[in-house]
Amino acid sequence: LLPKSSADVPWPENIEVVDLRGDLPYGDGTFDAVYSSHFLEHLYRDDALRILKECVRVLKPGAACRAAVPDIRYQIDEYIENTKKADGGEDLDPARQINSSLMLRGERPPRGSLPLRMYRAVNDFHSHKHMYAERSLCKLFEEAGFERCSRRGLHESSIPHIDLVEAENRVHGGGLVVEG
Repeated sequence: LLPKSSADVPWPENIEVVDLRGDLPYGDGTFDAVYSSHFLEHLYRDDALRILKECVRVLKPGAACRAAVPDIRYQIDEYIENTKKADGGEDLDPARQINSSLMLRGERPPRGSLPLRMYRAVNDFHSHKHMYAERSLCKLFEEAGFERCSRRGLHESSIPHIDLVEAENRVHGGGLVVEG
């Protein structure tokens, strides 16, 4: 899911670029933790479940998986607030704002030649495909095989040094974090 421009970056040696559309190329019980930030919502739910099952497989027993995603509940509350403002005469388009904030597909279909449009449809990684609230993300984690799934706050984690990778702006202001 990495654009070619990012794949060509001279990544540090301890970072591995892996195609997440298939099985993870690691043995069972390899890792102490898995962390993702604003990734799962770019997958269809079935694909998110598949990758989370792979995370269960590559994690050591008792290890944690943590995922940050946009919180659909936060977006709905914002939509309701913006609708009230619009009803009060302010120049807002709440429907357009929620579609934009949810990063759904654009207002117009992709342009260009037919092969280019087909390529964009097949490789549509930038649009959000499934949104989550606390309950639905915990349920997804549990379906994948995780236990003790719960919402967590910024840096509230069983993963040591999570503060070195988790950015505040990815959690506060509309983010949801679940750990299992």
